[in-house]
Amino acid sequence: IVSLFGMLVTGLVLVTLFPNSIRKAVHESIKNPGKDFLWGLAVFVAAPIAAITLAFTIIGLPLGAVLGVGYVVALYLAKIMVGLVLGTYLFGAIRGREHAQKASLVAIMVLGVFVLWLITGIPGVGGALTLVAMVWGLGMLLNLKLRAIKAFEA
Repeated sequence: IVSLFGMLVTGLVLVTLFPNSIRKAVHESIKNPGKDFLWGLAVFVAAPIAAITLAFTIIGLPLGAVLGVGYVVALYLAKIMVGLVLGTYLFGAIRGREHAQKASLVAIMVLGVFVLWLITGIPGVGGALTLVAMVWGLGMLLNLKLRAIKAFEA
């Protein structure tokens, strides 16, 4: 239950600080989840390898540590992003697609994170579902970050 409330509080901060970016990332991921999943798989594999490789060099040690900590934070945030997608999908199934696009991100996030928490708690398949959620969410976070960099440079 502590992990659920931690994800809810963190998700609340995310949707409050970046509502437009998150809503756009969620809708793009719903349209093309395979792209986000493949990018997430690449990050899931490459980031720890890069962090460990950097940590072996004296000059790269601080950068490797920062990359490692960032990776752990991204894995945590990834599940919240997938919770937002799940909540948007469920909200659309219950209330209609148009209403889901205009609904409060907080309500969508609470619904999605709660359902994701329940699903990933299932013995046997919960671990595999958590892994899939983290990989998919990493891809979403990467695309969100790339869009933010493009907007900053423009």
